[in-house]
Amino acid sequence: MPRRYKPQGERRIEPSRKGRVLWRPGKPHPLDVLFDEAQTMREELPGHLEALLTSVQQLQYALHTLLEQEQHFDDPATPVSEADHVAFRAVAERFHNRKHFDHLEAVFAVIRRKRLAGRLQAIKAALDLASGLLAEEESLSHEFLSAMQAAQTTPAEEQVPGADEVVFPQEQEDDEGDVEQVAPLVLFPVEPEDASDDKQDDEIEQPPPQQDSPQLSKEEERVLNLTEPLTPLVTSVQQSRALLRSFEARLPELRARLTEGNGWFDIFYVSKRHLKEEVKTFLQALGRERRRKVVVPKDIEQALHPSVAQYFRQKRDDLPIPKELVPLIFDFTEYGPYAKYRWRENKRTYTVSLGLDTDYPDLPF
Repeated sequence: MPRRYKPQGERRIEPSRKGRVLWRPGKPHPLDVLFDEAQTMREELPGHLEALLTSVQQLQYALHTLLEQEQHFDDPATPVSEADHVAFRAVAERFHNRKHFDHLEAVFAVIRRKRLAGRLQAIKAALDLASGLLAEEESLSHEFLSAMQAAQTTPAEEQVPGADEVVFPQEQEDDEGDVEQVAPLVLFPVEPEDASDDKQDDEIEQPPPQQDSPQLSKEEERVLNLTEPLTPLVTSVQQSRALLRSFEARLPELRARLTEGNGWFDIFYVSKRHLKEEVKTFLQALGRERRRKVVVPKDIEQALHPSVAQYFRQKRDDLPIPKELVPLIFDFTEYGPYAKYRWRENKRTYTVSLGLDTDYPDLPF
C-alpha cells in the first residue's frame, strides 16, 4: 500500500542543484541565507530580553502593590483593592437582607484570597521555571549566575547601590498620565582583572606540548569528529526538558488551587406531611374500639381505601408504612423556596443559610 502523501511546508533554503560538486568556499551558495538568519536572530535577542525585563519590572511593581495593600488591613473581610470594593458592593447589593450577610461576605473574601494565593503559586512556579531555564544557558558566565543567586538571597534592604554603581530610575505612566517610579535598574561595574594573577596562572598551569598528529587519509578526515556530541555546539536542553516536565506535572495542582473553595447556591423546597382528615377520624374510632370495645362505624371505615384500613388494623410499630399507601394516608404541603450557599472542602460540605431578616421563625428550620 503506498504511503499517504503529506504536504510539506514552504522551503526556507533552496536546494543546491547546479555546480554543487565544483563549489569552493567563497562562492555563492543557497546555504548563505543562514548567515542572514544568524544575524537576524542575534538582532532580535535584545528585543526579547528587553521585553522580558519589562515584564519582570511590571510584575515586581504589581507584587509590591499587593504586599502593601495586604499588610495594612487586619480584618480579612475588609476590601483593600478596587476589585475587592467591587465584589463587596455586589455582595451587599445582592445579600444585604440576609441574616448571615456577614458570614457570606467572609466566605467570599476567603475564596477571593484563596484564588489570589493560587495565582501567586502559579506565578512562582513559572518564575522558578524561568530561572531554571536561564541557569542552563551556557552563554551566561558562572560569575553572572553566582552574582544573580547572591542577589536573590541578599535581603532587599542590604542591596543599596554603591558609589561605583550606576542607577537608572525606571518610570511608568499609569492610565491618568501620571508618572510612577518603578524599581530602578542597577548596573554593577566590571572590575578589571589583575594582570599579575594571569601571569602567575600561566606560570603554574602550562598546557602540555602538542605532539604531531598522525597523517590521516581523506576517508578518515571525512568522518573526523563526527561521532562527537552536538551539545558543545548547540548547548544542552536536558535540564530544560526536565524542568518543563516537572512544571507540566504541577499544572493539575495549580489549576485545582485556582478553583479551591468553589461553591454553589442551593434553592430547595421542604415538604411536610400530615394525616388526612378521614384517616384521623378512623384512627380515633379505632382507638375507641380497642379501648372500649366500640365498633368503628362502617361509614368511617368505608371512607378509607380498604388497604389503608387493613394496614392500620394489622399495624406493627416495627414495620414502616408501605410506599404505595403513603399518598393515601398523608396530605403534603410544600414550604419554600429556601436557599443556602454550600461549598466543599476535604470531601465535606459546609453551608450558610440565606434566610431573610424577616423570616421568623425561620421555618422549617
